[in-house]
Amino acid sequence: MKNENNFTLIITDYKSIEDTMSFISRFERSTDFCRVNFLIVDNSSENLCIRYLLNNNIKINRLQNIDEKVYCFHIHGLDIYLADAESNGGYSKGNNLGAKVASMIFPQTQYFIFSNNDLYFKNRLDLDEIEFLFNSDKNIGIIGPNIVSPDGKRQSPRKNQSFFLQLFVREWNLYLLRSKLFNLITDVDIKINYGYCDWVSGCFMLVRKDAFYSCGGFDENIFLYCEEMILSDKFREKGYQTYFTSKFRLVHQHKGGTSMNGLNENFKSRIYYFYHYRQVSRFTCNLAKLNRRIVKSMYKIMKNHFIH
Repeated sequence: MKNENNFTLIITDYKSIEDTMSFISRFERSTDFCRVNFLIVDNSSENLCIRYLLNNNIKINRLQNIDEKVYCFHIHGLDIYLADAESNGGYSKGNNLGAKVASMIFPQTQYFIFSNNDLYFKNRLDLDEIEFLFNSDKNIGIIGPNIVSPDGKRQSPRKNQSFFLQLFVREWNLYLLRSKLFNLITDVDIKINYGYCDWVSGCFMLVRKDAFYSCGGFDENIFLYCEEMILSDKFREKGYQTYFTSKFRLVHQHKGGTSMNGLNENFKSRIYYFYHYRQVSRFTCNLAKLNRRIVKSMYKIMKNHFIH
């Protein structure tokens, strides 16, 4: 028998509530939305989601008898809930708050759907089939669909790589070789069409709730990047696997650029991951940091040389 409303869609929003509302409309058209609870986490400190709703004359009600600031509003036939994080503690912290709130107000939830708001569905997401996969294999803790870039290149599933490849060769390729080695060192595993994998893109993941809590959820020491790698590792420690299926396809229309701050945060997260989860020594991590400083200095010299 179909278990109604046992999926909860959690979208951690940072100053992009209009995009989030548009995504919810796309999600509604692309799946059996009657089986889904909707929860937005406002990860800003300016109450931007509340202000957006009020500016559009959408009535909001605050839930009582709950520790967190949670509101409910009704739009286009949907009841949507909003949790106010009050500050930007990062993607992991926002998602953990969403999972906590969802468990309190939707106790029937069995599966979390953690999603970005910059995705477009190329075919229908069949939640019955997703639930069948979870039920037919109790070892599955995470399911990831086929995420592709706007030009059709796969972004999932991913494979674990060595520290040397991730923290040394990647930096040389990025700064000195102008990404000429990208196809040789990519961590996208194009050989898998369905089955177990190391990890999947975190922009859209379906997660077994019980498994999520058994491993402690997302690691909040990570502000951004590597969250899905860490989560999959934590799941494996508890006996759960990450599963990829190419049947359901979504386009990731990533709007953010590759800023220097983003590159720095990515490197910081990878160092944290390898030190805490892959048991790489502090000395080796410091070598990688030194290598990056040298590579970036060489990049600046080369850049100045070409300018002059």
